[in-house]
Amino acid sequence: MIYRNPLTTEHRYAVATGTNAEISIGGVPGVHYAIGQIIASYNADITGTLSVVQGGETIFSTSIVSAGPAPLIFDPMFLLESDEDATIVLAGSPNVVGSLFALIGRV
Repeated sequence: MIYRNPLTTEHRYAVATGTNAEISIGGVPGVHYAIGQIIASYNADITGTLSVVQGGETIFSTSIVSAGPAPLIFDPMFLLESDEDATIVLAGSPNVVGSLFALIGRV
C-alpha cells in the first residue's frame, strides 16, 4: 500500500560489521508507519540484499550490487500494516560494514 503525506517523520540509522544491519519499527494499534526513503551501503564491493520484513514475511526485497550508497526513494511512501512489528534488514557479510538509513513516517 502507498501513502503520500505522513503526519510526522523521523530518521533511523543502523551500522553493523559482519552481521545484518537492522532498523526495527514497532507496531502500534491503529497507527501506520510508512517508509519514505532507505539508503544502504557497504564498505566493500559486494552483492547483498535489502529487505523489509513484517509479520514474519518479506514484503519488499532488492539486491544491493555495489559498495553504495544505494538510495531507494518511495514516492508515494511505502505503507506498513499497523499492529505488526517490521524490520528493515541489510544482509551482513563477514568483515564488511553495512550501513542503513531510513526515513520513516507515522500516519
